[in-house]
Amino acid sequence: MKIFALRNRNNKETILGYVLYYEKTNSFNIELEESINENDLPLILDIFYHNKKYSINSYYSEKFLSLRVIPKERQNIASILKDAKLERYDLYQMLMLNKGRCTNDDAELIQVKNLPKKILNRFEHKIEDVTPLNENKIMVFFKNGETKKVDINKLKSKDKLYKNILVNKEVFNNVKLQNDGYGIRWGESLLIDYEELYKKGKSIDVTLEDFDSYVKANIIDTNEACEILSCTRQNVDNLQKRGAITPLKEGKKNKLFTRRDIESRLI
Repeated sequence: MKIFALRNRNNKETILGYVLYYEKTNSFNIELEESINENDLPLILDIFYHNKKYSINSYYSEKFLSLRVIPKERQNIASILKDAKLERYDLYQMLMLNKGRCTNDDAELIQVKNLPKKILNRFEHKIEDVTPLNENKIMVFFKNGETKKVDINKLKSKDKLYKNILVNKEVFNNVKLQNDGYGIRWGESLLIDYEELYKKGKSIDVTLEDFDSYVKANIIDTNEACEILSCTRQNVDNLQKRGAITPLKEGKKNKLFTRRDIESRLI
């Protein structure tokens, strides 16, 4: 990860925030300082600051940074890249050409070694893992060891962008982590940041280690099911077809069951 201070180039002591660049995923996140003059912030960032959103997800971070460089749709972009000795268009490389400066404001990017402690303290609420539950709820495991249950329906029911995922269980269950635990996402643009999930979630007394232990002890594959029932894979398939057992997940060559479901056939 590379760290850049977003500062006012006319007043180099004024740090507005930090841009984090992740080389492996070629993605960005922005962390705003909390005690700054809102009027010093570039457009877009001032909207987040006004709403007390100091951690900006990768989608909007990239949108902001993209406005600070020559767009890749520019008619003569090929010759511009050639003059800059770039083989292809890359947002990070384009930002480095002019230190992220643009004509709309006085901000620039300067690489630094470390983030200040007050920014690092926020990261305690970053997300370690997420698991979808029934009824549009998720279980979120935070890096500080806390676990919370979040009702996404209550959180996003008024947001039309989330309508499709809230009415489609298969799509909802495809929830993923944002880059570096900044939140959760469905696709590239439907994102909920870790701060909102932490504030709106209800604490539950289950750690990620507890959950992992439960999975290891209670989720079994087809081979294990055959051993418990002393039967063949064909017998297991027949039980499923009759509705006697229900797999949690089906792959091309294997299935996952709860141990409880399989062992109930022994009673």
